[in-house]
Parts: sequence; structure tokens; C-alpha cells
Amino acid sequence: MSISSGISNILILALFVLIFGSILRRRASSQLRFWFLGWVLTLVSMLAAVLPYSSQAQETAGRAISVDALELGGICFLVAVSRVCSSRRKRRALFLFIALPGLFFTDAVLMGFATRMFSYALLGFAFPCIMVVVWRFYRRFDYYVCSVMAGCAVMWGTLAWIVAKGNYSLALGVIQSGLLIVSATLYLRRFPVFSVGVVTAVSGFIAWAITSGTETAYGLLSANEPRLHAAKYFVALGMILTLLEEQIKEGRRAGERLQHQAQHDPLTGLPNRLLLNERLNVELSRARRNGKRVAVLCANIDRFKRVNDTFGQEIGDECLRQVGERFRARLRPYDTLARVAGDQFTVLVTDIETASEAERVAADLLANASTAPLSAQGCVIQVTTSIGIAIFPEHGRDADSVIRAAEQALHRAKINGRNRAESFTEAAREELEIEQHLREALEIGGFELYYQPQFHPDLSLAGVEALLRFRHPKLGLLPPARFIPIAEQNGLIVPIGEWALRGALAQAREWNERFHCNVPVAVNVSALQFARADFAATVEKALAETGLDPRLCELELTETLVMSDVEESARQMRCLTRLGVRLAVDDFGTGYSSLSYLHRLPIHTLKIDRSFIEKVTDPLGTAPIVEAIVALARSLGLRTVAEGVETEEQLAALNNLNCDVMQGFLFSRPITPARTMQLLRAAGELAAARKPPARQTAAWQPVRRAE
Repeated sequence: MSISSGISNILILALFVLIFGSILRRRASSQLRFWFLGWVLTLVSMLAAVLPYSSQAQETAGRAISVDALELGGICFLVAVSRVCSSRRKRRALFLFIALPGLFFTDAVLMGFATRMFSYALLGFAFPCIMVVVWRFYRRFDYYVCSVMAGCAVMWGTLAWIVAKGNYSLALGVIQSGLLIVSATLYLRRFPVFSVGVVTAVSGFIAWAITSGTETAYGLLSANEPRLHAAKYFVALGMILTLLEEQIKEGRRAGERLQHQAQHDPLTGLPNRLLLNERLNVELSRARRNGKRVAVLCANIDRFKRVNDTFGQEIGDECLRQVGERFRARLRPYDTLARVAGDQFTVLVTDIETASEAERVAADLLANASTAPLSAQGCVIQVTTSIGIAIFPEHGRDADSVIRAAEQALHRAKINGRNRAESFTEAAREELEIEQHLREALEIGGFELYYQPQFHPDLSLAGVEALLRFRHPKLGLLPPARFIPIAEQNGLIVPIGEWALRGALAQAREWNERFHCNVPVAVNVSALQFARADFAATVEKALAETGLDPRLCELELTETLVMSDVEESARQMRCLTRLGVRLAVDDFGTGYSSLSYLHRLPIHTLKIDRSFIEKVTDPLGTAPIVEAIVALARSLGLRTVAEGVETEEQLAALNNLNCDVMQGFLFSRPITPARTMQLLRAAGELAAARKPPARQTAAWQPVRRAE
């Protein structure tokens, strides 16, 4: 074969080599490396076949190189789609026990020194090695492994028969054909889907085996015969198509994995809120069509924070997994169990006729969760759960409303003692409506600030406390006790509290500029607000926007809030006092304050709880407690404010106990901003008519005490 006659075939094959090299650079893998190496060896085989030789010895050596390279290329194709590919040890075993004997036999035949005894020795060595290697590689029998072993046995028997006949050229053709047919078989095993790429590659291997074996054995085809090389191109094209198909599949699988991760909880593997809402909307649409009911159950592990704090987060996570498994075991296959928050699960129960069916499911979940304690890393943990139940369409007309109803019922189950299931009720419906209107009020308005005056013992005005009210479209003006717990439960208290803070500070700035009275305003702070890392920044921003003197702003924190985490409270309070605002401990005496901590907190005022003021005049009442609180405050340089003063007798008793400031219905109920303005005008006129008492001035001077 001349160079000119085979140049086109060489260029085509070189192009395929470049393509595989380019693919290998972008996505390196053992399979691609062996495919690339196989095509390089095939190109070497073709070049060795077309080079001109000046002597018989050179021609014989060139033919040996061509056939050896072709056999090594076939072995590379075989390795690429077998389990040998990823193991260097197995690749060495394959080369040593299978490839090397084949190359020895090929070179012996082509060099002319092959004998029957030599050939039988190689065959006797190679056949058991092949069987042992195949078994050790796969260690099981399936269709493809049995096919490979059967093919090897047939090829060995054929070679033995051919050697007996002395037709060594035919033996070389059988070896080449056998390698390519085994490669085709393993290709099908590696890519079991009959795609275009797989069919093209396998068909090409079979055609290549026939043409190459025929040419080597009998020389029936010319070296530049198109049919001899077309099969190779089919194999290369099939491999490229297979790679593209695998890349498409990989992209599809990656998309499915991302979708699964986006829709499932990574800890428990359960659906998350996103997938729950999707399925719930589908089930609600189906329920509207067939007239069925759908139940949503919100389940929460009771006191789970205590489990995390006591045993650690790792054991807490294991408890969550086990609780999820217990819930899943008690549900039907087509019901949905989702983990939607830290320790909260939501169950979607479909195709029910009555609410009692949902209640039975809830009772079963409760019993199963608490019957036996959980076991995690050697720790035995007893847990209970609370469940809220809501039914579509009775308790909500869409997914959001049904879920909110179930969460509201769960909240009531917690309040009523935990380890129980509660169904959504009319009272809960009212709370849910209040929550909905609270959300609307944040957008369109509906909150109002009332102010309760505070007085010195001489009845001069000491300040005002801002009290939030909510005007419900149906229920009218609601006091804080009706809507604050609902707002706290749903996190709405944070934006509501920010609105109240800004409104109170802006109102105080307006009054003080108009009446020149410098009356301070006290604003209540919720636990959720105080716990936010940016709370001090929020207060600073409100002061900057309103322009109020920080010394005229007092933030009231409940004793329970302050003492829940003293160190964190002290840190947050120091950030606030740096702004210049004053801090008051509200409801003092009702919590569990430690006096060893109290003197370390940067507070300015103690507000004595109304429960002590109610009985301050009783013979065996709370007067000694109030006296002790006042004495404690004075020793720490703090001001005292008595809440809930309603009678003249209480006023007299508090004056005798030297309480600094008082507020209550005896003086005034919470009043509107307009009436507060009238009060401030009157206070200003009174202050102008006489010199302000020293007590009034001193009460709001910055407290100086040792840090």
C-alpha cells in the first residue's frame, strides 16, 4: 500500500485522534484515555502498513509493528469498557497474562519462527489465565461475563484447531477478531441502552472484526480497501456519539439531583416546604373536583431545643431522622411527610371523607412517636410531639390558609400542655384572621399608639409610656393582649415593634419641640426584637430619622427577657446605652433575677409589677417587697416606677415608700395622641407658672455610678 493511496484514510483517522484528544483535555477519565490511546495505536498501525520498505526484513518488521499496534489498540478498547479500566493492578494483570502472550505469538508468526509446540505452550498458558482474570475481575456470572468467557473458550478452541492445522496467519486473524468482538460485548455491558451511538459503535466493532480478521488471515482485502477502514470510522463515530449521549444523560441526572436537593431536606431526605406546597396545591385541585377532603397535620417535637442543648446537635439530628422514620412508617405510601423547619414536620393526608380520619392519623403518629424512646449514639431519649390538624375545605380554601390553620392548631396544642393533637377551631380561626389583618396593617396601616402618663409623687408629669393598639376591621380597637401573642408567634412582632418605635420617637420629638417640655417616652421591646443582632442599629436609625434626644428614649425590657441569657442581654444592652438611650426592666419581681447579675447590667429603671402594687396596702401584703425593691434600686442608683396604681391608698403607700414615679388608672388610662397633647400643654403651662421641683429635674439626669 503506497502513502498516496492511503493518505486520505490516515488523515481521517488522525482527525478522530485529534477529536478524542480534545475531548480528553476537557473531561479526563480512564475510559477516554484508553480510547485515545487505542486510536493512536490504530493510527500507528495504519502508518506502519503504508510506509515503503527497501528490504524484506524491513517489510516484515513493519508488518509486525502494524499488527502489534492493532492488537494493542484492540486491547485498549477492551480495557476502556471493562472493570479493568479504573484499577492499575488489574490493568497490569491483563497485560501480563493476556496481552503479552498474544504479542509473543503474533511476532513469532510474523517473524517465521512459530512452531506447533511453542504455540500450544502459549495457548496452554493464556487460556487458564484469561478465565482466572475474568473471574477475579467480575466475581459473578451474568449474561455478559458468561458471554465473554464463552467467547474466550471458543476462540481458544479455534486457535488450538488452527495451530494443529499449521495455519498461523488464520490464527492471527482470529486473535484480532476475538479482541474486537469481546470489546463489542463489553461495550454493550458498559452502555446497556441501545442508543444511536452504542449501536453504531457495536456494529462497527463487529464489522471491523470481520474485515480485519479476513485481511490478516487471507489477505482477501487490499490494504487500501475502503471497507477495511470504514468499520473503524463507524467505531470512532459511535464512541463520539456515545460520549455526547452520556453527557446529555449526565446533565439530565445533574438536573434531577439539583431538583431533588431543592425539593428535599438534606438531613432526613423528606420533602421540604417547596415540594409540600407543590403537592398540596395538586391535591387541593383534585379534592375540589372529586369532593374529597384533604388534611394537613403540623407536628412538632416538644422541647426539642432542650435535646439539642443537652446532647448536642449531632444527636439532635439523629433524633429528627428517627422521628421522621417513625412518622413515615405510619402513613400510607401516597401520603406526604415533609420536614418544613428545624423540628417541625407536616403531613399531607389525602382522600379522606371526615375529619375523624385525620384525627385517627394524628393519634397514631402521637402514639408511635412516644411509645418507645429514641436511641442515638448510646443515648436514650424520650420525646413527645404535638400536632395541629386542619381540614380542607372547612379550615381554608387554599394551600397557605390550610397550612396556617394547622400551624395555629399546633400552637394551641403547645399551649394546652403538649403531647396532644388539636384541631383547628373557631377561636383559632379568629386568631388566624387577626394574623392576616396584622400582615395587611403593616402594608396599609391599622396600628395606633396610645400613651399612658407617668407622674412624680407631687403629680408633676414624669413621662409617657407608648402602648400599641390595633384597629381590627371587624373587632374594632384591640388591646395588646389580643394580638401581641399572635404577632410574636408568627414573627410579625419585629416589623410591628419597629413601627411602634419610630412612631413613638417621632411623636415625642414633635411634642417636645412644640411644648419645650422634654418629656421622655418609654417603648416596650419584645424578646424577638431584642434577640436580633441588628436591634441596636435599628434603634440608632430610628433616633437619627426622628431626631429625638436619645436621653428622652427609654426602652422597656421584661425581667424574663433580660434574665433568659444574662451575658447576651448585657452585651446587647451595652450597645444600646452607647447610643444614649435609657433602659428599664419591666415587670420586675415576677421573674428570677439574680442580684449578682443585676448590678452588672447597664439599666436605669426598675418597673415594679402591678401584682405587687395591688396588695401594697394589705396588712400582710406586698409592702415589704416593694420597700425592698425601692431600696435595692436606690442602692444601685436606679429609678423606680410603680405600675397599676388605681387607688389613693396605693398612692399614699408608695409615697411613704419613696417610689420615684407612678402610673395607673388612678392618674389616667392610656389616651390618644390628641389627649396626650392636651396633657402636655397643661403640664407646660403649669411648669411655666412655677419653678420645676428639683425632684422632677433630677429624675431624668443621666445616672452616674461606678461601672
